[in-house]
Amino acid sequence: MNVLSLYEKHILADERSFTRVSEIEKILKYMAYFLPAEFRTNELSSQTISSVLLFLQQFHTDLLYRKISELPEHEQRSLKSERTLFIEYFNKRSPYFQISSRLLFLVNNLSLPTEILTAKLHPLHQYDTVLSVESLKLLLRLHLMYLTGGHLPFRNPLLTRDFNSRNFINIYATYNDPKKYVTLKKTGKKVPRLHSVPSSFQQLNQSTPKLHNLLLQSSSSQPLGALRIISNLLRVFRPFIYMLLTWHWKRTQLSGKSPRNRPWLPWILSLIMETSSLYLNSKDSNKSSKSLPMRVEASSNQSAFRDYIIWSLTHGRFFDEFTRQWLKYIIRWVDPIPFVGRLFNVYFNENAYRLENYVSSANF
Repeated sequence: MNVLSLYEKHILADERSFTRVSEIEKILKYMAYFLPAEFRTNELSSQTISSVLLFLQQFHTDLLYRKISELPEHEQRSLKSERTLFIEYFNKRSPYFQISSRLLFLVNNLSLPTEILTAKLHPLHQYDTVLSVESLKLLLRLHLMYLTGGHLPFRNPLLTRDFNSRNFINIYATYNDPKKYVTLKKTGKKVPRLHSVPSSFQQLNQSTPKLHNLLLQSSSSQPLGALRIISNLLRVFRPFIYMLLTWHWKRTQLSGKSPRNRPWLPWILSLIMETSSLYLNSKDSNKSSKSLPMRVEASSNQSAFRDYIIWSLTHGRFFDEFTRQWLKYIIRWVDPIPFVGRLFNVYFNENAYRLENYVSSANF
């Protein structure tokens, strides 16, 4: 048995073991985010550690889904969300979907460490690097849209831990312990022993196929409307257009033909593209459809809009003119509070420095 198998066996041993791993993930993430903020030279280390922790978290998530696929079908249905069913459908439909999704996840998480490293080693090429990364993201997102028939790609296009991990550990333990299940001789199907079987109503609810699962394949083949596709294209092109204009401003600034302050045009154009996307989305005739793909699409659009709101407040000229002043006011207000004031001071100052000097963002 290799080291990886031992590790998998350990974290899936029981509910307490996996919960402990999840808590360690959160603690390390917060430590990587806060502690190196005291030392400006360690920002690259901090962001790199944060990226590694995200990869570790995704590894744990992929491990859970590999183990879920070993469970009986009715148990899988009780754990998988609509988003998971949507992603798994396209994973089976095209092998390139999973490849592009993993590449996009990788590029998203490494974009900021790459920019920081470039800014330290080759400052003149910082914006060139970010533009190249955004171009790669654009190509990957367009490819995912092509494979899914125009659906808006998720910010994290991989499977996420959107189910109750404790329920999974308990179900997995039932089918992993030979004393708790029986293997039928003819079919090879595993069924729980009588003392571990749930109530009749629960068993019926779990074993009955859900209607949206049965209709997933047929509803996924229905093409999106033209307005919905154009709306999604505007959202996909928005970060690239913003970065292209920002890159152009930086080039003219280095040549002495542009002011030092960041221009309003990239931020305003991003706002116009977002509002236009929302308007076209609202005019789509299929927006009221109750099919699973359309529900997932609606959830993806809502998530994209929330991400844009956060981005718009923390980037570009709007941040320079307004958000920075709000942060300074908050710092002055909480600074007299023992420990909390110091923590917020470090946190806001470090974020202000990052937002002023770096433009990469995985949430846009």
